[in-house]
Amino acid sequence: MIYYFNSQNGMCATGNEDAGENLVRQGLAIKKEGVPEDVESWRLSIDLDTNALVVYAEGKDEGGALDQKKIDNEAEALAGKEKEKADTKKEADRQVAAGEVPA
Repeated sequence: MIYYFNSQNGMCATGNEDAGENLVRQGLAIKKEGVPEDVESWRLSIDLDTNALVVYAEGKDEGGALDQKKIDNEAEALAGKEKEKADTKKEADRQVAAGEVPA
């Protein structure tokens, strides 16, 4: 199967040949052949450095990929909360060290 990927971020753009070829001519997409037909497009991207196809949760079926996405999203949210907490503490420590009174 042929698929077209955004040339700026590597995310899937379209599987439509007419639209894809138009995007390629404009320099907005990269054409990739040999894309598996049994994988949903949201799981597809290309590595812009190597032009290698990347399949999210490769080896898993759609249900397994959705489960993996949920796990990854939860981990990302937790990491974001931990970073926010650390940043807040760092700013409070900076204010104390500078003699400022935290609000």
